[in-house]
Amino acid sequence: MKIVEKEAFTVIGIKVEADWQSLHKVMPPSWEKAKGRLNEIEGRKEDVMMDVSLDVTDGQYTQLIGVEVEKDSEVPDKMEKVDIPIQKYIYEQHQGALEGIAETFGRMYDWAEENDIEAGDFKIDYGYRKGNSDQVHELYIKVL
Repeated sequence: MKIVEKEAFTVIGIKVEADWQSLHKVMPPSWEKAKGRLNEIEGRKEDVMMDVSLDVTDGQYTQLIGVEVEKDSEVPDKMEKVDIPIQKYIYEQHQGALEGIAETFGRMYDWAEENDIEAGDFKIDYGYRKGNSDQVHELYIKVL
């Protein structure tokens, strides 16, 4: 694990809002919907998708399932565009099953605590590709 500075970028995708108990139920169909609409997003930098944890407020999670795009890309109907500024992150690469990603994020938070680094709720899970789920994922947690 290490601290990195990630350049600013723009994501277009489908926003998902749910409480913790419902999140695991609403995310899979939201992913299928996002994957099915990927070709509607013009200005994609590549077809690798990401899950961006935008916010957690009062137990309500706001996620964006999307893809990095050129800054001036048009937003398809019922999708959202988010500009993410340059900022510092705790970074780790996850290899293996998707089910292990939450555990890797947990280790990242533990590492932050051990190293007196204040980690936020804003996270990026980058590495979702069509057809193959067990790819390398780039994981980021915002440093506060």
